[in-house]
Amino acid sequence: MADQPTSSAGDAWASITNIIDTVHQQLQAGTGDIPAAEERLVAAEELLLTMKAPNIDAVIRKLQMLWEYRLEGMHLDAVSRRQILDDLRHLAAA
Repeated sequence: MADQPTSSAGDAWASITNIIDTVHQQLQAGTGDIPAAEERLVAAEELLLTMKAPNIDAVIRKLQMLWEYRLEGMHLDAVSRRQILDDLRHLAAA
């Protein structure tokens, strides 16, 4: 029983991240109804941020989403955020 919620959470997480990735590709290609795609993207990202992360890779993805526009540049905050993400990736790979 204890494994089932994790599996369901993992499946839900994968489904939402698939939607996000597909919409990102659509927006990059400039195809389809762009305003509707942007709305779907925002809704999916908001949903993802409210979900429990099923693993450390999911936590990394959440942080990347939250910090998306705060990772660029050489100011201390951006450098620190990138270092935190690198640390988490290193831990996840271990």
